[in-house]
Amino acid sequence: MKRVSVLVLLAFVVACGGGGGSDSGPCSIVPNMQRFIAGGEACSGGSPSVALIITFDKNQNWLEQCTGAYVSLTSVLTAAHCFSPQVGAVLVASHSNLRNGTQYFINPAYNGTIGSPFDMAVLRVDKALDGAPLPVLFSSMPVVGDQVAVFGYGLNTNGKDALTRIQNGEIALDATYTTYAGYLSGTNVIVSTGAGSTCQGDSGGPALAKNANGDYGIFGITRAGPLGCDADAGRPSYLSSTQSVGAVQFLQQVVPDLDKN
Repeated sequence: MKRVSVLVLLAFVVACGGGGGSDSGPCSIVPNMQRFIAGGEACSGGSPSVALIITFDKNQNWLEQCTGAYVSLTSVLTAAHCFSPQVGAVLVASHSNLRNGTQYFINPAYNGTIGSPFDMAVLRVDKALDGAPLPVLFSSMPVVGDQVAVFGYGLNTNGKDALTRIQNGEIALDATYTTYAGYLSGTNVIVSTGAGSTCQGDSGGPALAKNANGDYGIFGITRAGPLGCDADAGRPSYLSSTQSVGAVQFLQQVVPDLDKN
């Protein structure tokens, strides 16, 4: 099993340069963003609201690497499949924040498969976020053809995961614009524009769309991406919608102080 040095994560938490990313690129959506996805835009600097999640067994062996988003000061939204029965500890790292997971909640409608539209979990952390959480979009839904953005700490085009990038002094989080392709029974579908796609490690990462006021909010979280992380135009990724009835009920019950727009 891979072992993860806390010093490596500490270096990630404090090492955030300025600049990076274009003024109109996906990195500009979330203040002080960093980097993500197979392809897409490298966003230097850092964002406290999008976090790298690493789970360990009781012997501190690495189990899983995922992405999550703070939706309140102490609650991180991510994918349910990131938590196996062997999980004994969870670290949550983002710019200026290194937290321990204290408790996680699985959407009770999740059936244990990646195909489940309720592949969703909320992780509680031991200390409040130093920064602003991301709102969940409840006021509107994206329309087919809309440009939406996804974020995550998964493998990049060079096949490097976030921990490898951190150790090499590279940016950890990527972002890419994709096209919204539709909704069916709790699942959102997005397709690559050819600029980037989701990949291993992006699970649980937020997908953001605009509301009527032009403000971005989370409308889904990454559940599964294209085979081989193919970023060719038109390749689909599948999201667990945060706007389905089952998701809304789960989030409002588990996160009373949920940030939403």
